[in-house]
Amino acid sequence: MTSDNFLHVYRRNMLDLQNSHMVNIPIALLSIALGHASIMPGVHWKSFINTPTLRETITTQANKSSGEESIVYTENKITIDKMYIRFVNNKVFILNTNAVALHNLLKLNLNSTKHLVNRWIYLPKTFSQYTQVIAAMSMSSVITELQMNGKVTKEKATTFNRQKVIPLTGLVPGSAIKQTVYLSNVKTPLPVAVLDRQGANHSATYFGPWKAVRIYAPLHYLVYSSHLR
Repeated sequence: MTSDNFLHVYRRNMLDLQNSHMVNIPIALLSIALGHASIMPGVHWKSFINTPTLRETITTQANKSSGEESIVYTENKITIDKMYIRFVNNKVFILNTNAVALHNLLKLNLNSTKHLVNRWIYLPKTFSQYTQVIAAMSMSSVITELQMNGKVTKEKATTFNRQKVIPLTGLVPGSAIKQTVYLSNVKTPLPVAVLDRQGANHSATYFGPWKAVRIYAPLHYLVYSSHLR
């Protein structure tokens, strides 16, 4: 469902959810919350992705057309890589602290990437992994990633991170990942958090505040090319 469809659902159901039969239909409640999210000016969120040995911490903030993200990789409690991404006016800039990781991303000679560590690099749209780099940096990606399929169950209202919330449980579309989305228990709900689990792997994402942010392009940067030095 596109953000436009979510907006349509939200406007069509602009009512007090606490006194509506819609609150008893989990997928409709989720649609209304995501529709409300789609018209917010911006959002901040933080994700923690854990496997038995690797931990990925992602801190993101985004407006309608821009985003900023930092990614920290920790293995056995030791930081092995940090990457920063900015998406401004359809331009993508990255900065990486690990030469090998930068080499794997840019597909450049390792000796070249050693000189690119800790420097901002502009990636044009012709860059092969352009879409992948910006995939989770927009407000629309939040809406996409919080969709669930199959049976979605509304759990008993509770408190999460000192907020009154309504938990919804289901599966991530196209997978066996169990997901719980927590929505603020108010008239116009918004996502508060989402927890995913599959076997020994699990992740948690926390949202807020839902407000506009200012994101700027780096003042100094290199332009990516196959001969970048």
